[in-house]
Amino acid sequence: MSLICLASGSVSGQITLEPIVSTTNGIQEVNWLDDASLVYTISRVGSTALEDTYVTSFVENESIGDTALTDLETPQIALPPLRIAYDEEGNASRIFVSPNENFAVYASNDSSLVEGGYSLALTDLRTQETYLVSSSPVFYFTDDEGFDIEWNDDSSAFVASRRRTSGDKPIDYITGFAEMTPSLLVTHITDDGILVGNERIYSYRVFDISINGDVLLLEDYSNSSTRLVMWNTEQPQLSQVLHEDARISAARFGNSELTSIYYVASDGLFNLDLLGIQTRLVDAEINSRWVYEAWFSPNFERVALLSLDFRLQRQSLFVTNIAN
Repeated sequence: MSLICLASGSVSGQITLEPIVSTTNGIQEVNWLDDASLVYTISRVGSTALEDTYVTSFVENESIGDTALTDLETPQIALPPLRIAYDEEGNASRIFVSPNENFAVYASNDSSLVEGGYSLALTDLRTQETYLVSSSPVFYFTDDEGFDIEWNDDSSAFVASRRRTSGDKPIDYITGFAEMTPSLLVTHITDDGILVGNERIYSYRVFDISINGDVLLLEDYSNSSTRLVMWNTEQPQLSQVLHEDARISAARFGNSELTSIYYVASDGLFNLDLLGIQTRLVDAEINSRWVYEAWFSPNFERVALLSLDFRLQRQSLFVTNIAN
């Protein structure tokens, strides 16, 4: 079965793939719709969200289709009145609806917030009960780098990354709102840290979140190296550092039982068997020396790879098979 990309990256870091797209604009919001369809947006520098291009790439038949992003910016469900924040140019905050369509997260215009930004708010779309996620503001929320939300599959938890004036993007873990008696629980992973063994870790990046939202794969960067950390929110004693490397581009749970993890490190793409505590090299040519970020298809037979050429200020997206 042929794909758009027929070669693979070399161990030395030289890219020998043919990209499905290469651009001086930003490639963002890469996701697999299914095992054969990849979607992403191409964001032009200085453009508004409605000027971006939404692209669907069908890797089975090597076809690509472009559509305007306008339809995607409006949720496909009827929303109750929300106190959504607007910037000076009249651009509204993005709205992140949960997979089960029961909750919405957005930047709120609540007047009690500190000057200079807006806080994230969560609204239960069934009861219209609204909670402020935190009093820390989300700056530049209409910017693509402003804030982002990653839901778990059963809509019981999410991770929020929020931009501050310093430019960094601390992350928070939020849960408790889907319980029979809702009580918003916020963990400031970056600002307050989390305990892993006897060590407190301050992470700026979440690679993956389990279906039930209880276990997260995090990136910990310290002492010029990157560590892959598994954080178990319900059983903290099971949290552990899984791997340490010069750079880890991506990591994802390989199954719903959380017994397998795929990750991209400097020496290649690996599979970690947590039951047998064994690490297997899957593909040495897919490595973090040229892969900036990676997205696995649901069946783990393909992977989309993002490469950045800082000299040419160019981003390229590739798709290739995984040699399982």
